[in-house]
Amino acid sequence: MHPIIIPLDPPLRHAGGEIHELVLAEPEAQKMFMAWRAIESGTNPESSAIFARDLVAKASGLAESAVNDIPLSIMLTGAERLSDVIAAEVEGFELDESETEFVFPAPVTVGNIEYTSLSLREPTAGEAIKANSHLRNSQGPASQLKYQMALVSLVTGVPSPNVHRFPVTIVMKAARAIEVFSMAGRQTGAS
Repeated sequence: MHPIIIPLDPPLRHAGGEIHELVLAEPEAQKMFMAWRAIESGTNPESSAIFARDLVAKASGLAESAVNDIPLSIMLTGAERLSDVIAAEVEGFELDESETEFVFPAPVTVGNIEYTSLSLREPTAGEAIKANSHLRNSQGPASQLKYQMALVSLVTGVPSPNVHRFPVTIVMKAARAIEVFSMAGRQTGAS
């Protein structure tokens, strides 16, 4: 995903310097989850502003104190544009039915481990139940992403903390591909 760049005119003055543009990169799955918690049970003006602030802070790498000084309209626009790009990228994704390997567009490094792909398969009943437990109390966006992170970790064997550090679109695409196994009756033999 290409960064989203939003010019700041006038520049934002913070910590003795000036910030001339807001550069939003794809956040890690865990960071997106943290931002989505603000709108988990519905939206109102306050929760929308908190979501936008948290997402912009996590996607830009700016301190929350700096992001708090950005005009609300710019922050809301940035969060909306980033959310739209993420949604469009995931919605357009389909893994060929004959494939069980999800190859990343670029390597993802977590700690000293480099990931280039994930081996996918149909989830076991226990894995599906465990992942679905994250949806027990809510069907909001944060719970949906928590479910997706758990499903990807359980099915692929990648430790949860590492999956949480993957770009959010990688997690969402992998979960979508895993779900297709079950929805389409597609099996991978001894799962």
